[in-house]
Amino acid sequence: MRFGFSDIVKVRNRIMELRAAGATVHQFEGGEPYINTPDQIKEGLIEALAENKTRYAPSSGIPLLRTAIAEKLTDKEPHPGTRRGVIVVNGGMQGLFGAFQSTIDPGDEVLLFSPFWTPIKDLIAYCQGQSVLVPTAEARQARI
Repeated sequence: MRFGFSDIVKVRNRIMELRAAGATVHQFEGGEPYINTPDQIKEGLIEALAENKTRYAPSSGIPLLRTAIAEKLTDKEPHPGTRRGVIVVNGGMQGLFGAFQSTIDPGDEVLLFSPFWTPIKDLIAYCQGQSVLVPTAEARQARI
């Protein structure tokens, strides 16, 4: 199996090259926050540093945070949630990686609606799955 930079990383690297050369480049992708970090979050970080809360958290997430997420989900969904059923991840990529590692076996065909977030194709390949592209317009017209 051969891996290199994902398509999204190649695009981002090219943007940085163009900007370094003085070009104006307009970006339309997501992922980069478009607002400054709110003051209450900055203050919380400073407080955590002052209290030496700089060690690894439990691998499933801080219990108080997991409880708060479960309570919020219970308020919004018809099925009650519990802290035991909540895992906190550091981003979408980590969550998808764990989900794909748990469900894709080598050789599995995985339907991937196109257009798609390019790292998903890389995650499927890493799990030795085969991406089967389904145009979004075609999927919307299908009747099951």
